[in-house]
Amino acid sequence: MSERTELRGQRKASKGSSRKTVNLILAIVIALVLWVYVISGINPTTTDTIRNVPVQLVNVDSLTARGLAISGDAEYTVDVVIEGKRADILNVTSDVITAEADVFGYSIGENYVTVMVTVPSAVSLVEVRSTRVVVNIEELVAQTKPIEILYTGDIPEGYEPGALVLSPAEIEVSGARSIVESVTSLQVVVPAENLSVDGSTVRSQVDPVNYGGIYVDNVRLSSSYVEIYSELLRLKEVEVNVVLEGQLEETLTPVVSGATSVMIKGPRAVVDELETVDSAPVSLEDLESGAEVALTLELPEGVELANGAAAPSVTISIEEIRTEEFLFEVSEIDVENLSAGENMEIVSGETGEIRVTASGTAAMLEALSREDISLFVDMEGLEPGTQTVEIRIRCERELLSITAAPPELQVTFTAAEEGDGEEAAESE
Repeated sequence: MSERTELRGQRKASKGSSRKTVNLILAIVIALVLWVYVISGINPTTTDTIRNVPVQLVNVDSLTARGLAISGDAEYTVDVVIEGKRADILNVTSDVITAEADVFGYSIGENYVTVMVTVPSAVSLVEVRSTRVVVNIEELVAQTKPIEILYTGDIPEGYEPGALVLSPAEIEVSGARSIVESVTSLQVVVPAENLSVDGSTVRSQVDPVNYGGIYVDNVRLSSSYVEIYSELLRLKEVEVNVVLEGQLEETLTPVVSGATSVMIKGPRAVVDELETVDSAPVSLEDLESGAEVALTLELPEGVELANGAAAPSVTISIEEIRTEEFLFEVSEIDVENLSAGENMEIVSGETGEIRVTASGTAAMLEALSREDISLFVDMEGLEPGTQTVEIRIRCERELLSITAAPPELQVTFTAAEEGDGEEAAESE
């Protein structure tokens, strides 16, 4: 019995050992299958396209040294196809890919420059789309552009910034010719709250803009900032006195027509005293009749034209001087400043006539009538007795001259008796 029992035990042990071996082998096989599944199913080898990878241009300085520059926005991109394990590809973005185009040796015109791409070591490069970028190269130019100041906020009514001093006074724009020529001005923004009548200085950034006010990229400025000194100046509209010089024939006269007012600005103490400003002298010699003349204004120190204002242009015609006569009775002469109790009698010319001669252009005389003219004598300040008084003429029409013949009258002036003025006043 004991031998049989021992054999049975050995057989059971042998069977258990075989089962463990089989189970171990089966576990290894399952592990291998799972590993292969994970490698090939969960993290497979795949490809992906990384789009819009920026292309950096290298050796641009070599173009500058040759007087050349890149036109356009100089922003280039390519699509890059890569291959690798999915986990590795998921970590790849356009930021970790290097794309470069070397412009060394290229010249003016449209150039196709090869793009060299480097990808992270965990993946491999399959394709670059496209392998070349088009780089336009032009002549490098530099131009001075006007500085345009934009004021933001509310400026006090009746005032305007002026007395400007810019530092630097000029700013140069450099780059490809077509881009530089598209820049119309250099805009600078100044807040209105920084302005004062005593003057102030503001430092502002300079922005190159085109005709539509849009910022222009890919140009260089000789200065990115400008300091602006300005003052708040008083606004006022004044008349322009057109100064003429030179002689014409006695029968001819210059006639100025056209707008002769202008908006100016300056320190309030100066501007408030101004009613007119003179033009620089305009020579009448060799001037053709009907010529349009752009005036130059001679403004007082500290006074300048308002923003948007321009010195006026006038038309100067050379016209013939004409005359016209009107007859007045002595009795039609008005007496002014004759107080109550005072008396005036005309000694000479009592029954005569006064001949009034008006001279002017044909248009002036056409608009003139006898009713536009009145004659008077002024008795203020005369001593009693026989006096000679001037015949004065009142006429609101525009004329070159108007005279009376005779120009004077003899009158007898009698002052009021003492007390006559008081009695006259009481009777009134």
